[in-house]
Amino acid sequence: MEQSHQPFDLSSARDILTIIFKHKYIILITFLIISAGVTLYAFSLKRVYESQSVLLVKLGREFTSRPEVGGDTGRGFSVPPETIMRAEMSLITSRDLINTVIKTVGQEKIFPVLSKAIPGSISPDDLAINLFQENLSVNNIQGSSMIQIAFTHPDPYIAANVVNTLVDALKIKHLEVFSTDSTPFLKSQEKVFQERLKESETKLASLKQKYGVFSFEEQKTALIQQRSTLDTNLKAAQSQVNELEQKVAMIKNPKWAPEVPPEIRAQLIALQQREREVMGRYIDGTVPVQNVRKEMDAVKESLKKQSEEIRQTEIHKAEGELNMARVRADNARRQLGQVEAALQSLETRALELQGAKREAALQEQNYQNYSRKLEESMIMDDMDRRKMVAITIVEKAVASSLPKQGKANKLVVILMGLFGGIAAGLAIAFLLEFIAPGMTTPWSAERRLNLPVLSAIRRLMISSRVPVDVNPTHDSAKSEMDMEQEMIDLYQTITAALPDTDRRTVLFVGSRSNEGTSTIARQLARVASLRLEKSVLLIDLDRSRPDLHVYSTLKPQADLQDGEGQLGLTLARVEESSLYVMPLFWRTMVTPKTIDYAKRGDFWESLKDQFDLIIVDSPPASMFPDGPAIVSRLDGVILVVEAEKTRWHVALSVKEKILKSGGNILGIVFNKRRLYIPELIYRYL
Repeated sequence: MEQSHQPFDLSSARDILTIIFKHKYIILITFLIISAGVTLYAFSLKRVYESQSVLLVKLGREFTSRPEVGGDTGRGFSVPPETIMRAEMSLITSRDLINTVIKTVGQEKIFPVLSKAIPGSISPDDLAINLFQENLSVNNIQGSSMIQIAFTHPDPYIAANVVNTLVDALKIKHLEVFSTDSTPFLKSQEKVFQERLKESETKLASLKQKYGVFSFEEQKTALIQQRSTLDTNLKAAQSQVNELEQKVAMIKNPKWAPEVPPEIRAQLIALQQREREVMGRYIDGTVPVQNVRKEMDAVKESLKKQSEEIRQTEIHKAEGELNMARVRADNARRQLGQVEAALQSLETRALELQGAKREAALQEQNYQNYSRKLEESMIMDDMDRRKMVAITIVEKAVASSLPKQGKANKLVVILMGLFGGIAAGLAIAFLLEFIAPGMTTPWSAERRLNLPVLSAIRRLMISSRVPVDVNPTHDSAKSEMDMEQEMIDLYQTITAALPDTDRRTVLFVGSRSNEGTSTIARQLARVASLRLEKSVLLIDLDRSRPDLHVYSTLKPQADLQDGEGQLGLTLARVEESSLYVMPLFWRTMVTPKTIDYAKRGDFWESLKDQFDLIIVDSPPASMFPDGPAIVSRLDGVILVVEAEKTRWHVALSVKEKILKSGGNILGIVFNKRRLYIPELIYRYL
């Protein structure tokens, strides 16, 4: 079972009804006091009237952003529409505007009671403004750009006059807040930029006249074409120079040989043929051979001279052509440099002229912007003079013929008082139950002690002093029958909780005196003996009030410590029944020696051999340690709790004490329970 210290369960109708019927008089008194007070308050309410006016905020020129320079790009709302609506509502409720309305209508008309007020720390004007704000209501109609203004006053005509005056004052205040005196500034700026524009245009014209250029692009194109032509010519001349230099070097090379003329080549071949023929007829060194060779040497020498002449001629010719090509290349290079210089100068003048054009265009743009701004400002000034604002009256305030707080409102207040009285009474009842230290219902005991309730016994209608053999009277017959049935159920519950043995020992213990522990123990012993025909032994360990014991007249032959060898002498039989008692207190208070003897296992085993059920009536555990001292020798312990009297934290400490002593707690007997819920209702829960 999960432990919870909550005294009640709000999900249980049984717990809720128990609390309600338990504290019904507190709930009733609270309900009567609150409902009566609210009813008196409802009938004391003054009759007031409410006048309303609805305004449409068009989100116009006041809320658009206009850049100081540039065109209309970026024009739009400078703030979100929601912020604009909040700003307008704040403006309506501003103290300055309210003070203006009060002075216009008249403070003595709106709040005549202030003229009789005793001067204090708050001035009459501040007090009037505070009262005005309390009676003023300003709301944004959901999902629209409309504002509803309402004012309550005992006089409906004054209420309507106040609202209309407030709207008129709002328009004037709106113009004061959102209008700007920018026209003089814009005029001065327009004049400044007009002068700057004239200066920049004059400068541009001077530059054009100075350079004599009116089409830089055409000149630039012509120079670029000329530079391209000269560059081509320069490359061609340079290529020719390179070719001629290579040619001169090749001719000057000793390996270069000019082409031999055909007639000399034929003459040389013929002499070579003749030499071979002469060598065939003559020997070497002869005159014919020498003559032929001389002729051949003469031809070769002539050929050599002729070749050298040709070489020199070719060299002079190639060097002449080379010098001419170099001159052409130098001329083309010089002309190209002149064109490059002219083009660079043109670029510099073009940049200067372009800067002048750009400055003139910028000054013209600024002049045009300020001219347009000046025109717009003059238009807005004219609209301000005509009180053209972005606020339109959708519904004008009129005097109402019906009061704001009539019978219907009084009825609502009374009904709220009735429901509030019921709610307050229930809240007090639940609060009292929550802080109460006792436990009202068996279920609250289960939640707080984390133990099952074995039996819930109503307040006993029979006396604990009635002997077991005396029949109950007619008036107490039903109560006795109910008690016997509860005891039978309790015995069966104990039997079910201890199924492993046929002979059981159970200790009943409470946490305080007068909880009914002894009564329950004796009633269970009596019912188990007489009705269930069980042999029962009731051990009276309760020494708190021995004079109240119903069996106080029964005296055994010996005390437990005197009759240690014969337990039968310590028992006293109740008349002719199977019920025996062992009063441990009849001659003296229980001594430590008696408790030590009761702790012995052979003591309980010998008793179990004689009895089916052994019940120990223990004194309150918070006052005497006798019960917890022997719980480890018993089969089970039953904690007795008195409804609404036993403090739950005291009972919880007794439980923990028993568990630390080795006891087996079977559950709780919830004694002296009160059934607050009427039986007619309880039977359906």
